[in-house]
Amino acid sequence: MSPTVSIIVLTYNNLHYTCQCLESIINQTNEPDYELIIVDNASEDSTPQYLEKFANLHPHTTVVLNSKNEGFARGNNQAAARAHGEFLVFINNDTVVTPGWLVGLLKYLDDLTVGMVGPVTNNSGNETRIKVDYSDLDGMESFAKEYTDAHVGQSFEIPMLPLLCVALRRNTWEDVGPLDEQFGMGMFEDDDYSLRLKKKGYKLLCAEDVFIHHWGSAGFSVVGFEQYWLQYLENLKRLELKWGIEWRPHRYRQELLDEQLLIMWEEKMDLALQVINLNSKLEGYNRIIFDIFRMKRFLQRNFYPPGSTREKILFPIFRLLNNFQKKARDFPLRAIRRSKSLLNVRQNLRTRKLLISELDQILSEHQTAKEVVVIVPTIPWNTPLFQRPHQIALALSRQGCLVFFCESSAIETISEFSQIDKNLYVFLNGPYDILQNIPSPVVFTLAYNKQYLKYFNKPRVVYEYIDDLSVLLGDMNTKQRNHNELVRTADLVLATAGNLFQEIESIRPDVLMNPNAVDYEYIRKSILETQEPPDEILEFVKNGIPVIGYYGALAQWFDYSLIIEASQALPNYLFLLIGPNYDDSLFKSGVLKLKNVIWLDAIPYHELPRYLKYFDVATIPFVLNDVTHATSPLKLFEYMSAQKPIITTAMKECKKYSGVLVAEDSRDFIDKIEAALQLRGDESYLHSIERVAIENSWDVRVKEILDHLPSADESLIRKKNQG
Repeated sequence: MSPTVSIIVLTYNNLHYTCQCLESIINQTNEPDYELIIVDNASEDSTPQYLEKFANLHPHTTVVLNSKNEGFARGNNQAAARAHGEFLVFINNDTVVTPGWLVGLLKYLDDLTVGMVGPVTNNSGNETRIKVDYSDLDGMESFAKEYTDAHVGQSFEIPMLPLLCVALRRNTWEDVGPLDEQFGMGMFEDDDYSLRLKKKGYKLLCAEDVFIHHWGSAGFSVVGFEQYWLQYLENLKRLELKWGIEWRPHRYRQELLDEQLLIMWEEKMDLALQVINLNSKLEGYNRIIFDIFRMKRFLQRNFYPPGSTREKILFPIFRLLNNFQKKARDFPLRAIRRSKSLLNVRQNLRTRKLLISELDQILSEHQTAKEVVVIVPTIPWNTPLFQRPHQIALALSRQGCLVFFCESSAIETISEFSQIDKNLYVFLNGPYDILQNIPSPVVFTLAYNKQYLKYFNKPRVVYEYIDDLSVLLGDMNTKQRNHNELVRTADLVLATAGNLFQEIESIRPDVLMNPNAVDYEYIRKSILETQEPPDEILEFVKNGIPVIGYYGALAQWFDYSLIIEASQALPNYLFLLIGPNYDDSLFKSGVLKLKNVIWLDAIPYHELPRYLKYFDVATIPFVLNDVTHATSPLKLFEYMSAQKPIITTAMKECKKYSGVLVAEDSRDFIDKIEAALQLRGDESYLHSIERVAIENSWDVRVKEILDHLPSADESLIRKKNQG
């Protein structure tokens, strides 16, 4: 008989917390029937030995001992894959549960519109945190009973549930899919999963009548604060890139807002330095508070007993002492708020001065640059999906231009220039108005980031029309308005696909057709330097199994049904898919159920050629619609550079090039795979597609842009005529 609930606990070191957690689950969980699944992420203390003994004592316990730290998401996904319960409960090992906790959570899941429910706690990063008055675990249980008894049946909807303790139905988990493993060791999986649940139409509830104790960040305490912070920044970027949002810290309850100010890493890490400097002052004021209190007691006892004449005479003095005591007690919070304000001002002024000086230095060192080019914020530089903005920046720098690749992040305290190449710098987090010191720069912009143009002094604007506007981030009305204006006013307009070119040609006859391209030299060099297949496909390559490959985003425009039919028709071939699960369409498609389909998550751009070298056939299997017909697949020429036979669906931008095998339907796609395999040894064919790649390099594209770019004087004349 299967258990009703599968309770999942992930462990990594911190054995003393794990013992408390597991003992509380055993002691405080009487119903319903449950199994306990514990995954240990290669703890280096005696946790594995303890868990094995624990499992022997409790037969309903399963223990998985990983040989390496698989991270938070993957560890929990491993456990969920072994679960048998109708309900799944994920709980951190640094928690302590209270009586009735499990039944209390599960009752809210009777409502099928509720996707996930979590308890209130003493320690979290949002409104699940409540004010507590206990100081140790002895007082915790009585506090929990008093609080939950006072809130029986009470819950509220919440934007995000921290995964320190949550419950959901198994069918909800199967509908939404497992935790996103790109977040590695951990952080922001809860934001991501909450967004995914809400996107599916589910509600998130916080149960006011269930309380658990949470020690907080125990898993990260063993890795060190520096590593923790680097992981925080990296995962924050992943979340923002995945969802196209600017993340903001979650709000606490009203009574805890002052405490939230003290959690420095949620707002600005530099504030911690200021607070450290305040410590001695705060200690001094605490002593003053104590002395005032003692003085009041002494005066009252010896000079003005209640109701006496002296009390009436001394009352004004006593009132002054009361006011002073109140102000002294309020000092810490006021001091912190004031220090934060002053810190912001000082930080901004100091940063601004340093950045202006650094920019002047960079400009003076590149006085002979062909052009100074600024690419306003689009996507981060360090992202697995190396895209057009990155390639344009590199190619312009190779052509002798000084290039500033701008990047924004939600972490406001980081502002810097980072040199990537001889003529290429990443400029992180502004302030972008300092770039007005660059005379008449060439500024590349898209429809959704036009707002950055206000920061420049007489810029020569290059507007890139790179996709159907519906694909780009942002409000559609704003994008359309910006697009219309940029088509009319930009100094140079680029279109990356024939459909886009034809759409605006009548408005801008001088529009330049400038499709995506390839860094041919880089691909060829990487291919030649690769000696062994990557581990994930090593056995397939050694056994001579043909690899039918694809890399890029896996999203709604990817034709999963085509791959399913082809893999079923060709069971002895490996279908290798590389790229991020962009919108969860991969898990819904069912393609991963096939034994001869392997999916690898996003792989850094510099490692992709190692995999591409061992493709026998390269594919671009996109569905056909207005969006994909307006798409210029960057990977097309990368495949050609690697001399790989190419099969695509009948997209207009792919049909233009000789050597591309275009499949009209699923049967034709399967036939084309067989034909492509025959072309692997056809030197004439392979050299012909390589020539197409050379003719379509990023260096060729950038030369065309520079050749068509107006001079600063021509740009001024154009703007005067427009005015």
